[in-house]
Amino acid sequence: MDSKIWTKESDRYTSRAIKSHEGELYSVDKSCSEKISDCISTYANNPKKILDVGCAYGRVISHLKEQFKEVCFYGIDPGAESVKIGNSNLGSSRVQFKQGYSHDLTYSDNMFDVVIFSMVLQWLPRNKLIKTISEVDRVLRTGG
Repeated sequence: MDSKIWTKESDRYTSRAIKSHEGELYSVDKSCSEKISDCISTYANNPKKILDVGCAYGRVISHLKEQFKEVCFYGIDPGAESVKIGNSNLGSSRVQFKQGYSHDLTYSDNMFDVVIFSMVLQWLPRNKLIKTISEVDRVLRTGG
């Protein structure tokens, strides 16, 4: 799967979510976000910056930002429309979305305390999967 396909598929996912949730993108089932929140609370020591790789329109971030009020959230996704919707609905001084790819993260080394993947890795071809893991290792701080 190449980057063009990922870009289109991400935006298709967001479009399907808008239709199936009748525009209520952020009020759907929170069980996934709650499990992620529990993991962050258990394993991350007072995180300041969290990256959501493959964030789509920001469903997970929308729930986490309510629980972790001192954290800055960054979302990266290949879908231009998905990122636009995320920034339009959730963008703030604490939340920002950016178009990009998991195998080519444009963030500084050791920038994040936590990196989240939700429904991402299974879509990556092996060569991008290995590069993605390397990129996450690079942007995740030691001990993150």
